[in-house]
Amino acid sequence: MLVYTSIPCKEVVIINFKNIENLKKSTAIPLYYQLEKIITKMIEEGKLNPGDKLPSERKLADDFLISRMTVRQALNELVNKGKLVRKSGLGTFVAKPKLQYGLFKLTSFTEDMKKRGLKASSKILSLEKIKPFEMVKNKLEAGDSYVYRLERLRFADDEPMALEISHLKVDICPSLNRKKLKDQSLYQILADEFKIIMNHAEETMEGGLATAREAERLNIQVGDSVLLRERLTYDQNDNPVEFVKSIYRSDRYKFYISLNKDV
Repeated sequence: MLVYTSIPCKEVVIINFKNIENLKKSTAIPLYYQLEKIITKMIEEGKLNPGDKLPSERKLADDFLISRMTVRQALNELVNKGKLVRKSGLGTFVAKPKLQYGLFKLTSFTEDMKKRGLKASSKILSLEKIKPFEMVKNKLEAGDSYVYRLERLRFADDEPMALEISHLKVDICPSLNRKKLKDQSLYQILADEFKIIMNHAEETMEGGLATAREAERLNIQVGDSVLLRERLTYDQNDNPVEFVKSIYRSDRYKFYISLNKDV
């Protein structure tokens, strides 16, 4: 019989795992994997909810009669999969579900969040005109032109999701400024004011680890896993318009791709 109790502690629910389910020590299935599956099942069935706090490693080890190293391995697997999140000095908590981002349609961050029923917002960290690095210059075919370097922190329902650095040629949107960007989407500004319609893009993604600056901005720990994304976007005339590098929280965001068989 599955039994669990919730104990309020500083407005955070702590789950007591004692007597929930015994691990099968006579099978070939690793104990850490069995514990991982128990916790995953409780999350999927709603017995563990986002924000619930797990007991300490020592308490879990005592409850399941296993070593702390085994407990730590199970929790590490769940943290890596985005099921749990560690908060420095506070403990281990059930993570919020990740937001999915589809890669088969070109949308802005603002549009994507609106489709999910979330409030998108941004904090402009800097907007400056610079002579671009060689790589950016080549991507945008900028020649000797100046480009805007726009750095923003992107939020969904006031939670930081991504740190984003965009580059655009100054001559295609010469009056771009902080006030406009505060009030509306960059893609909407380009379309309404400069008649630039974002048409298609080339994109790459890879995994990475958060630097100290990225961790501070995204409210995660230094060395936490992040998703590194680069995108070069073209307008309706096939001209490169924006080159953007983004760092996404991997504990809150995931990408998916829809594939069709070529027949």
